[in-house]
Amino acid sequence: MVKKMHGCGNSFLIVDEYDKKITANKKKYAIEHADREQVDGVLFVGKSSERSREVKMEIFDRDGTEENMCGNGLRCIARYSYDCGYIGERGKIVARDGIKNVEINEGLIKVYMGKPREFRDLGNDWYFVFTGIPHLVLIQKKLDLANAKKEGRRLRYDKGLCGLVKHPEGVCVNFVKRNSDDKSIDILTYETGVEDVTSACGTGSTASAYVSHIANRMKFPIQVKNIGGNLTIDSEEGELTMTGPAEYL
Repeated sequence: MVKKMHGCGNSFLIVDEYDKKITANKKKYAIEHADREQVDGVLFVGKSSERSREVKMEIFDRDGTEENMCGNGLRCIARYSYDCGYIGERGKIVARDGIKNVEINEGLIKVYMGKPREFRDLGNDWYFVFTGIPHLVLIQKKLDLANAKKEGRRLRYDKGLCGLVKHPEGVCVNFVKRNSDDKSIDILTYETGVEDVTSACGTGSTASAYVSHIANRMKFPIQVKNIGGNLTIDSEEGELTMTGPAEYL
């Protein structure tokens, strides 16, 4: 079974392997079908083991790159798994980044993203943090989509930068503006694997909210305003949570 879903405009194909695994090469499958369906990536859902109630999630970008984690994809998998009866209102999903707890409540999906890692202040309002995916966070006074695409493309594989943060595979680039209400931020995220600014990025929203908390002393919860919709990032005993919608297309 294949479904099409999105989280704040970040779109995916959901390929269900719960009862029968596909035999195709998943990288090639993702490249072909993501391009055909015009989605940002392909998510495979299956059993983590025969006896476990945990759901396994595999994530492939539209260029075929297999990722450790995807926040919007995690919410989509949680919603889909709940609708199929694979998990209850509370469940566990296994990604390459580890086991993620999820909760489904009145149409919103809350996912536990884990503790932020590898935080670094790079100077001049540039920061780095790993939230399942490596993210560069640039605090800006104003945001511009054309500039985010241009600078994001330039920085995501910058050898000096990627070497400095010890992620030679490349980094996602987040452009962040703090809003006057002191409760929300606007962001634009240039994502590796998609190679463009996407409608939303869950790991990028999480990274940007964390940096805003540390650098700008903003209090949690922080509302993150993406092009495709809003996500709420909070902190529970040092672990970051993300709450937002996951819908079918």
